[in-house]
Amino acid sequence: MSRPQDIYLTRCPVGNATEIAVQKGWLAESFRHQGVGLKLLQELPVEQWSTHFTHQHPAFFRDGGNIPPIWARSRGTDTLVIGLNFNERRGGILVARDASYRSLAELRGKRFGLPVREHEPIDFWRATTLKAFLSALQRFGLGERDVEIVRLPVEDPYIARTREDAYWDSVFLQKRAKSFQRNEVSALEEGTVDAIYATGAWGERAVIDGVGRYLYDFLADSAADRTNIEHPSTITVSGKLARSNPELVVDFLRVLIRSSHWAREHYEETVAIYAKGSWLDDTEAERRARPAHFHLNLLPQLSEAAVRALDAEKEFLLGHGFIPNDFNVRQWVDASFLEAALKAEQALADAA
Repeated sequence: MSRPQDIYLTRCPVGNATEIAVQKGWLAESFRHQGVGLKLLQELPVEQWSTHFTHQHPAFFRDGGNIPPIWARSRGTDTLVIGLNFNERRGGILVARDASYRSLAELRGKRFGLPVREHEPIDFWRATTLKAFLSALQRFGLGERDVEIVRLPVEDPYIARTREDAYWDSVFLQKRAKSFQRNEVSALEEGTVDAIYATGAWGERAVIDGVGRYLYDFLADSAADRTNIEHPSTITVSGKLARSNPELVVDFLRVLIRSSHWAREHYEETVAIYAKGSWLDDTEAERRARPAHFHLNLLPQLSEAAVRALDAEKEFLLGHGFIPNDFNVRQWVDASFLEAALKAEQALADAA
């Protein structure tokens, strides 16, 4: 593969260094200096928007939740993991504001709302919610059999089917983007279920609006098993691009490294960028969802702990039938690009 004229990028609304680099224009500027255009996935024909899940594009970067890339890899898609990050934001088990429960242990026999999108190739939010339920219950000596899992059908697709229906900077359905988790929150309001999983600005907005309160918060429990879609989030690249143009992959990561360093000195602006990237554009909810130090820890990494967490997530997805085939996570991870990027940035700093 020769040097591509354009590289395509997609990211999830979870908050990461890529979001900063895109909104600030730094990634586009970096590639432009090398004669390569950076385009967002929605600039492809609508028929190819599913690439956000399938990863089937020869010149493609993705930064976001780990479930779609794991699913794509389990189907044999040629990708590499070039970075990981533990996304720090509040998430946990939400109950009605006026519910009398004081501990999650009191939810034995209660109804947990599980959103289900039957027509999606990979229903990542169902997997995320189920994993959160099981991890939270385990902390209190409970399991799936101790509660009632209530399926909440969701008809809206994840990916928009027309450009008119897409959110302004992504391929996701605009209606879904603005009302993500609406089905679960409505079920909680109406008393159809007793508990739901919520996270990020969407969860905080439900709390602010008086719909619910967190009975259990993963972020507040240092002993919690937080392995899930954003823990760790993944940076992936097309295998073909990585092999034929490794310098572009290193350059991509160098921009993310610089963006993470910038965030350390710009807390308020980082919150605003994340709020806009979450589609709610709700700075109050975004700030409440984040620990005070979140902006200090955005550097891409491939630590042993992060790789183990990614492997644990793969094992969960395999064990619960969300992915079709097993694979070796460590063979999927290639640390050479991040090592080169960190070395180059350090050399630049030493020379300054």
